Amino acid sequence: MTSTICQCKVYNIGLFFWKSYRKFMDIYLTLMYVRGVTIEETRFPMKAVSKRTGLTPDVIRVWERRYGAINPNRTATNRRLFNEEEVRRLILLKRVVEAGHGIGRVARLPDGKLAELSDSSNFHERHMTPDRVDMPGDGLAAELLEASLKAVRALELEALVPVLNRGLLTLSRPVLLENLILPLLREVGEAWHDGDLRIAHEHMTSHVVRTFLGDLLLKTNVPSSAPDVVFATPAGQKHELGALAAALMAAGDGWKTTYLGADLPAEEIAAAALHNHARAVCLSLVYPGDDSGLATELVRLHSFLSKDIALGIGGTAAGSYRYTLESIGAVSLADIGSMRMFLATLREPKP
Repeated sequence: MTSTICQCKVYNIGLFFWKSYRKFMDIYLTLMYVRGVTIEETRFPMKAVSKRTGLTPDVIRVWERRYGAINPNRTATNRRLFNEEEVRRLILLKRVVEAGHGIGRVARLPDGKLAELSDSSNFHERHMTPDRVDMPGDGLAAELLEASLKAVRALELEALVPVLNRGLLTLSRPVLLENLILPLLREVGEAWHDGDLRIAHEHMTSHVVRTFLGDLLLKTNVPSSAPDVVFATPAGQKHELGALAAALMAAGDGWKTTYLGADLPAEEIAAAALHNHARAVCLSLVYPGDDSGLATELVRLHSFLSKDIALGIGGTAAGSYRYTLESIGAVSLADIGSMRMFLATLREPKP
């Protein structure tokens, strides 16, 4: 017991010094960077930008990553640094979105056009007539994403579940997955990486999303005559939620999905595909992106599958194994949309 307590204390002390070191290096490198630029080019960290714009860090990340609204520089420790022009642009975007415009429609507009929209005479009329019903992929999904992130930050499981259920009732399945579920997972993961969230936040989010997606998959009715597709992550890949989301999307498109979960050896994935006469196997690769044994697993899986079973591989780490994918003839799946197209081609009659 005493040994365990000592180990915990050592771990906590080490964690404290590691976080302190990261903060020190980030401040130091930021100051060194700022010293090399003019006053007009001064960079601001996320906390300062959030305070000036009135936007939460989560929203700023979503607008950058999902919509390409801005492209801030990064420090050596991967922290964002915004210039004055980017801060002013965020303020303009906030005003325009508050006027009723969906962020997806205005994110890439030039600053001059944003200023026109912000200052136009019917500003208040548009504000009183929201267009969220017509643009669920932009307005409502973004609103639900922000509410989800707020619940995650507060570690309120009972608040997160109703938000996801609201998305289920108001968004189409593609929009639900591509504009709410997957961005939520990405933003929580990045916030944890940046030190803004703890591992507890990430685990709670994963638990809720896994249960939410799993229940939906079980409740999706697909004809028994539908073609089968197997979803999994290969050995060493323990992040399964991308594969689960893809399986749910395929089920919605009328495929009978065999979802195997995470971290399966090649022979088990192949055995399931052969047993169910699957037309395709879809794998998700997320982390790590430098597993020397994974390339071997993928080659083994290809050798086990019959020639009439197509192999599609996606996920954030898939690009790290592109040479292996090319060598085994696997189709690279950039996102859920490309996965749907990949499966759709397999249902077309052969000439």
